[in-house]
Amino acid sequence: MNKDDYIKAVDEITAPDSLKEKIENAKKDAPKKKKFPLKAVAAIAACVVLVAGVISVSGMTMGKASSDSIKSENGYGYTDDMKSEECADQVAYDGVANGTNLMTKTEATRKVIKNAELYIQTKNYDKFISDLSKKIDEFNGYTDSLEENNYSSKTATIVVRIPSESLEKFLAGVDKIGTVQEKNISKSDVTDAYTDVESHITALDTEEKALLKILENCKTVSETIEVQSRLSEVRAEAERYKSQKKSYDSLISYSTVTLNISEEERIITSDGSFLAQLKEKFFNSIYNLGAFAREFALTVLGNILYILIAAAVAVVVIIIIKKKRKKKEI
Repeated sequence: MNKDDYIKAVDEITAPDSLKEKIENAKKDAPKKKKFPLKAVAAIAACVVLVAGVISVSGMTMGKASSDSIKSENGYGYTDDMKSEECADQVAYDGVANGTNLMTKTEATRKVIKNAELYIQTKNYDKFISDLSKKIDEFNGYTDSLEENNYSSKTATIVVRIPSESLEKFLAGVDKIGTVQEKNISKSDVTDAYTDVESHITALDTEEKALLKILENCKTVSETIEVQSRLSEVRAEAERYKSQKKSYDSLISYSTVTLNISEEERIITSDGSFLAQLKEKFFNSIYNLGAFAREFALTVLGNILYILIAAAVAVVVIIIIKKKRKKKEI
């Protein structure tokens, strides 16, 4: 029997109605096989692919940015996107941290007034003054004032102006031509005051320009007078601030050095140790004793005429007193 005949024979088999009813009920009670949710799976897969694509693109972008950042960083840790000023400040800061003698841009642009005062001793006053003049010319400075005293010994107070950038070299040069017993250096930061003056000048210049435009459009005499009055006040105030700025510029660009000079026969220098100080005190006392004797001799010899006259008067007085005593005794 072939397959078709078998299927036909099976189809022709009849069964009792009770059995057919049980079979039908069993089919109804049997659990239905769920269909595979192809649409849901497709939607989920599409979402996964989309998310994966976004993550991939973001990763590539971040990786590129990170790579560019690493490539653009140099040994000091700043990027090429930074401003040149920030880079300069960072380089200078790292230089200071590493012990090198670098100055940040902020420090370099500060407005600082530097002054110095020296107490100098020399054995040859005239030679020192000559050498000092050469040093002042060497560093493009000039003498601001000079006071000399030639009584018992030569002394002087000289105020010189030296370009600020050459101050340290000038002081070192003075130390070579004389004995600097004391040195005082002061620095005054006037950046805030200087900036304030500049701001006032800018504001007043702007106001002046505005007033000049208003003055052109004045239609009455009273308006013209009022504007001109304010214009005069603005100009006077601007000149005052400009004069102050000029003074600041002079003090900042040229340092003031005050030199107190004295000519000494004996110049004492010590290393600060106890023995050196003891030796200095001992020889200083001997020197002072000799100086006193010399001054006393000079005083006596210089006033010998007055002393002789006084002595002669004293002798005459004594003789007269003795004669009077003798007369009383008789």
